[in-house]
Parts: sequence; C-alpha cells; structure tokens
Amino acid sequence: DYPDEYDIDVSRGALIANALSGEQTSGAFIDDRDPEAVKLYMAVATPLASLGAAPQGVLVAAYALDDSLAQAIKQATNSEVVFFALTTDSVPRPVPVGGTLPASEVGPALASALRVDSLGADTVATRMTAQLGGEHLIGLAGPIRSAGGDVFGGFLALRSREAELAAFAALRRTMLFAIALGVVLALGSAAIAARQIAGPVRRLAL
Repeated sequence: DYPDEYDIDVSRGALIANALSGEQTSGAFIDDRDPEAVKLYMAVATPLASLGAAPQGVLVAAYALDDSLAQAIKQATNSEVVFFALTTDSVPRPVPVGGTLPASEVGPALASALRVDSLGADTVATRMTAQLGGEHLIGLAGPIRSAGGDVFGGFLALRSREAELAAFAALRRTMLFAIALGVVLALGSAAIAARQIAGPVRRLAL
C-alpha cells in the first residue's frame, strides 16, 4: 500500500523477527496509520534463505479481513460477521474494519456492549448481545492475535434471536394445530360411536 517507502526497519515485530530466525510464522497485521481507515490482515511470513544458510529476507503474504471475506463466511454459515481492530489508545476501543452489517451501526454497538479486556482471556469466545436495525442479535466475539500473541482485533459472529426463534414458533404452531385436529377427530369419532351405540339401545328399550 506504500510503494514509495523503503529502508524502514520492520524486524522488531514478531511476525518478521521469527521469520528471520528461520521459522514460518503467522498472525494478525494491522495498518492504523489512517485512524479513519484502519485495516486488519491475517499474514504469513516465510523466511527466504538458501539451503542451510541464514535467512536473507522474508516474504509476507497477507489477506485482508474485510467485507468480502465477511460476506463469504455469511454465505457458508448464515451468520452476520464483523471484523474489528483495536486502537492503540491508552484505553483500546474496537473499530470495525469489515463485516456484513453497516459499520455506522456496528461501531456504537461494539463500543457499548463488547468488553475489550475479555478478549485477552483464555476463554475461546465472549458472549455479546446487541440491538441493530430493530433486531435483537446474539453472538460470540473472539480475539485475532498477532504472531507475538497480542490481541490486535477480533471477530464477531451474530445471529438474529427473532430468526432463530421463528423455527421454534413454527414448530409450536404446527404442534398446536396437530393437537387441536386430534381433539376434533377424537370428538368426531366419539360422536359417531355414540350414535352407533344409541341406535341399538333405543330399539332394545322399545
């Protein structure tokens, strides 16, 4: 993204440093030079070296965590997906970098509902609820870590509670209809049986 820049030392980060030590490494990479257009990537760094020699360089391949990736995940999982980066402020805050929901709505929801400190815990994911576009969304948030283990951002997978309950509501309506139909059929059968029994009884009484 910055082809005019060169002779800049980037070897201090774990992604590059570990690759220069001869190990293939992977982790998140963040570009936050422009606070209004923060970008988050998943990167893999591979050492460049002759056989048996020390690495002379590093090849880094990165994949952007953006709207396109979020849409692809949504098609496979039927879940709303949000990727966010954490700012380097004294109190880190989540900034949406891609997703299937409008960033203008997701940003305030993340700021108010997501506990940033919980992302660094050992737990796999953090539960989160949000009200967006008139829907009650529930989901899980997980960390996206750098090659050194630092939390650079995270992902959020959300499902609509109303949509999830729709199947249950449809099943409940079907069950109620089946029960009502069963009661009607039982009453009808009982009435027919009663008439069949009542005929011989009347003739016997006569």
